[in-house]
Amino acid sequence: TWFPVAGFGGVSHADGNGAVYLAPAPDGLHVGVFPVRPVAGRLRVTVGEQAVLEEDVTLSPAATFNDVIPLTSLPNRGRVAVTLLDANAAPLLSYSQEMTLR
Repeated sequence: TWFPVAGFGGVSHADGNGAVYLAPAPDGLHVGVFPVRPVAGRLRVTVGEQAVLEEDVTLSPAATFNDVIPLTSLPNRGRVAVTLLDANAAPLLSYSQEMTLR
């Protein structure tokens, strides 16, 4: 499967449903989510057991999520998970990675 991903800075994971990018940023955690088709659902980002972002989103290849999530009082290292759920709360795109956050 091939699809263009631009403006993220990289790709941490890709599958037939889209791509995810995770990277530490000076002010927090850079998260990019690129679905291959339009989706209205919920985006959840966790560090360990703590949710650092949970919001309703409408994303598409032309309208991706690409932002820095501020992180305060979290460990220097942890498992970061990104999950994009569709309107029925079924996981559409999911990725996790152990990473240094600061």
